Amino acid sequence: MGESSTPLAAQDSFIGSIDQGTTSTRFLIFNKDGEPITSHQIEFKQIYPHPGWHEHDPLEIISSIEECIEGAVKSFEQQGHSSKAIKAVGITNQRETTVLKSRLGADKLQNLCGLPLSTYPSVGKLLWLIENEPKVVEAYENGRLAFGTIDAWVVYKLNGGPKKNVHVTDPTNASRSMFMNIHTLKYDEQLLDFFRFDMKKLHLPRIVRSSHPTEYGTLSTGILSGVPIAGCLGDQSAALVGQKGFSPGRAKNTYGTGCFLLYNVGDKPVISSHGLLSTVAYDFDGTPQYALEGSIAVAGSSIKFLQNNFGFIGSSSQISQLAETVPDNGGCTFVTAFSGLFAPYWIDDARGTIFGITAYTQKGHIARATLEATCFQTKAILDSMQKDSGHALAELAVDGADLIGIPVERPRMLETTALGAAIAAGFAVSVWENFEQLKNVNTAGITTFMPKIAPKEREQRLAKWQKAVEMCKGWAEGLSKVIIAMHSSLILSLLLALSSATTTDDSNTTAKTIIPKDCFSSQSKFDTYFDYLYPWGSDHNGAARMDKAHVSLSDSHLTLTAEPVKGQPDASHGGKAIPIHYLSGAVHAKEHFTVASKGGFDFSGEFQATTTKGTWPAFWLTAVKGWPPEIDMAEWKGSGKISFNTFDTSDKVAAKDVTYENPGEWHKIRAELRADGSDVKVKFYLNDDLVTTQTGKGYVGQALYLIINLQMEGSSGSPGPTKDTTYSARNLEILSYNP
Repeated sequence: MGESSTPLAAQDSFIGSIDQGTTSTRFLIFNKDGEPITSHQIEFKQIYPHPGWHEHDPLEIISSIEECIEGAVKSFEQQGHSSKAIKAVGITNQRETTVLKSRLGADKLQNLCGLPLSTYPSVGKLLWLIENEPKVVEAYENGRLAFGTIDAWVVYKLNGGPKKNVHVTDPTNASRSMFMNIHTLKYDEQLLDFFRFDMKKLHLPRIVRSSHPTEYGTLSTGILSGVPIAGCLGDQSAALVGQKGFSPGRAKNTYGTGCFLLYNVGDKPVISSHGLLSTVAYDFDGTPQYALEGSIAVAGSSIKFLQNNFGFIGSSSQISQLAETVPDNGGCTFVTAFSGLFAPYWIDDARGTIFGITAYTQKGHIARATLEATCFQTKAILDSMQKDSGHALAELAVDGADLIGIPVERPRMLETTALGAAIAAGFAVSVWENFEQLKNVNTAGITTFMPKIAPKEREQRLAKWQKAVEMCKGWAEGLSKVIIAMHSSLILSLLLALSSATTTDDSNTTAKTIIPKDCFSSQSKFDTYFDYLYPWGSDHNGAARMDKAHVSLSDSHLTLTAEPVKGQPDASHGGKAIPIHYLSGAVHAKEHFTVASKGGFDFSGEFQATTTKGTWPAFWLTAVKGWPPEIDMAEWKGSGKISFNTFDTSDKVAAKDVTYENPGEWHKIRAELRADGSDVKVKFYLNDDLVTTQTGKGYVGQALYLIINLQMEGSSGSPGPTKDTTYSARNLEILSYNP
C-alpha cells in the first residue's frame, strides 16, 4: 500500500487512533486483528456565544488529545505491553456536521468540487470570518492566515506547531472545503477565483495521501514522542474504511444524533443528480476511491424527543422494548423533520408531522413509526445512490434490513471510525500490506439481518412514507432560504496564523467556568478548588469517620477509599458515643454556590461508584447555613440503585431512584439548576438521559456547599465495609449562569 518501512512482527504491532469528535476526544490502541486493547476518552467544552452558534476552543482540543494519549498508553502498559510496540498513530476527525441549504444554478461549481454551493462546506465559514472577525481579517490582510479543518490543526500542533510547521491535510478532509478539485485532488484556481480569495494572503494545507509514513510528521512530545502520524481520514470516510467498504456497491451507515451514509462508487467520482454529495472515500496509494454521501438530520435525536418531550420512555435504551409492544405501526407515519429534511429531499420548510393517528393509536405505534422514519430516509438515500452510481447495493454495514431489502451487517466491535484511522496508519508502516490481510479484521461476532417482509409490502410502506413527505412541506413558510450559521465544529474552520494559534473568544459565552474539568489533574489544581473532609469541621455525625489520608489523586481522577478499622476511639455527637468501624474520604469545594434570580449552575462529572451493600457514595449540595436546602445530585445507597433527591423538609422530599447498571464503569452525572421565581428547578441527568425534574422551594439566594464523599449508610455507628471500597470522580465541571 505505497511507501512503507520494514514489515513488523504481528505480536509487536499495535496502532494508535486519535478519534477527535464534536463533543469528545478519544485515543484507542488496536492490535493487528483490529481489536481495541484500551482507550481513553475526554469530553471538552461546548461554547455557545450566540443563538445558533457553536464553537470549540482549539487549544482545549489539543490538550484533550494529549491527555487521552497519556491515559490510554498508561493503561496499555499496565496490561503488560510496551509503548514501543505502538508503531504509528492515525487521525480521524469531525467534519461538517450539518447541510443547511442546497442552492440551484451552481452546476459547474459542483462538477469541479463535488459539493453544492451551500453553507455546509468550510468555505462559507471562512468567508464569514474574513468579513466579520477582526483578528482573522488582520491575519488575512497581512498574509499570515493559514486555513485548515480539524485534522490540519491537530497535525500541526502535535508536530510542535511553528517549530516544524507541518501544515497538511488529506483528500477526504480537503474535499469538504470546496477548494479542491475532486478529479485531480488539487486546489483548483477556478474555485478559488470564484470565491475571490487572494492566494498570496491565504495559506492552505498541502494535500497528501490518507496513508503515508512521513508526510504527517511525528508526535513531538509526550509518552509517544517520535511515533509517526501515518494516517488521516475524515470521520465518515474512516467509518467506511473501518467497515472495510473497499469495493463499489459497499455502503455504511453511522447512526447517532443523525445519520451519515457513505457509498463506495469506485475510482471515478460520481456527481450526483439525486440530492447527494460527492466526496473522496480514501486515497491510500495514489489511486483515490470515491463515494456518494447522504445525511439524515434526525435519527437518535428523535428517540430523545419521545423521551424528553413526550415522556414515552425513561431512557433511550427502552425504545425497542416500547416498539415491540405492538406488531406494526398501526397505520402511523412519523416524518421527523424537526428542522427540515436533508438528503435526498432537501426540504427546508418541512416540519415534523405524524399521520394516521386514530383512537386505536398507542405509544408503541408512535415509537415504531419513529424508528421507521430513519429506515425510510435511509432507503431513499440508498435508492438515490444506486441511481447516481449505476452500482447495485450489495450490502449495508450497520442495521435496517426490512425496508432496504438487502442483508445488513452489524459488527460486534463498533469502534469502526477509530479502526478506519488505524487501518490508514497501519498500511503506511506495513502492519498490513493489502486489503486481503484485513479480511479477518473485525469479523468476530458479526450479526447479519435479513429482509423479512415481502417486496409488495415494502413498496406499500414506502409509498405511504413518500405521501407523508409531500404533505409535510410548507409548514415553515417564513423560513429564510439562505441560512448563514456558524454551526457545529466548523467555526473551527480551522484558521491558523502560521506564527501563533488563535483561541476562541469566550467573552460572549453565557456560562462562566467556576471549577474546570482539569481540577483533579494535579495537587495544585485540587488545592485551588477543594478542601479535604466535610466543611462543618468535627461537629457532624460523619466527620469523625473522614480522614484526609483516604483521599488520593491519580491520572486526573479523585479517589475516595473506605477502609475497615479496629481500635478507633469512639466519637461524640449530640452527647452520644459513636463507634468508628471505618475510615473514609470526603472533599468539599472552597466556593459556595448561590443561585441568583434569573441565574443558575450546571454541575457535571463522571463517577465510578460502588453499589456494595452498606456503602453510601454521594455527590451533593447542602446549605451553608441551616437546612434545607439539600440537592443530592447522585447518591448510591448500596442497593444497586442511584437516587436523585431534593429536600424541602425532612418529611417533604422529591426522590427518584433508578437502577444503576454496570457499576464498575464510568457514568456521567449532570444537574442543571435554574432559578424559577424564588424556587430552583433541578434537572437530573444520568449518561445524558434526563431522569427527573424537581423543585427546591425557596432555594434562590441560599448558599450551598458542594461535597463529594464516601460514607456508610446509617447516621451513627455504621458497621461500614468489610473490605476496602473506592469511589472515583473525573472531569468534574461547574458552570455558572448567574447574571
